[in-house]
Amino acid sequence: GASFAALLKTIEEPPSHAVFILATTDAHKVPSTIMSRVQKFYFKSIDLKEVEDHLEDICKKIPSSCLFPT
Repeated sequence: GASFAALLKTIEEPPSHAVFILATTDAHKVPSTIMSRVQKFYFKSIDLKEVEDHLEDICKKIPSSCLFPT
């Protein structure tokens, strides 16, 4: 409808500072005119332990002075 038409115009002529992130679980409902103009990324659930391990690895790489400035 009209909302997708407005979105299409914005995607075709975006402001230079804009980044659009669209998220849906119903991609089949998005018109092909929109889908043909976007990059698609498919995400999957990951294990909580994997998240914990990754965050721990990141924390080890950050100097403590960044975490606790004096």
